[in-house]
Amino acid sequence: MEEEICYFNPRICVIGLGYVGLPLARLFSTKYKTVGFELSQSRVDELMSGHDSTLEVEDELLQSALANGFSCTTDIEAIRDCNFYVVAVPTPVTRTTIPICVRYTVPVRPWARSSPKETSLSMSPQSIPVSPKMSASRW
Repeated sequence: MEEEICYFNPRICVIGLGYVGLPLARLFSTKYKTVGFELSQSRVDELMSGHDSTLEVEDELLQSALANGFSCTTDIEAIRDCNFYVVAVPTPVTRTTIPICVRYTVPVRPWARSSPKETSLSMSPQSIPVSPKMSASRW
């Protein structure tokens, strides 16, 4: 039986380390080089110390990920080498909690300026809040 060869060497960046991004980044880091990007330096400092105050990822799992090479940063230059970007930022809502379904520009603007390579892939697993005011007609 031939050994399977993978020619794609993913270097993953998860933009936004909240309740979606952090668990996703931690899971990716079990198999691939992963960097978490966050705008808040205090959040990055907390995570790099091995503690998640939001309790989305248990400290033991976060510490294990850090020991295996996972890192968090506010530095755009640190994510320039990545070739797979996951954008996990909050969905904006109106005062009456109706999701604003528009393209994201502000949270990802610094990332876009870092000029990811042409081979980059990106995806957004954004979660839309469930609201009785939402309907298929809004999409």
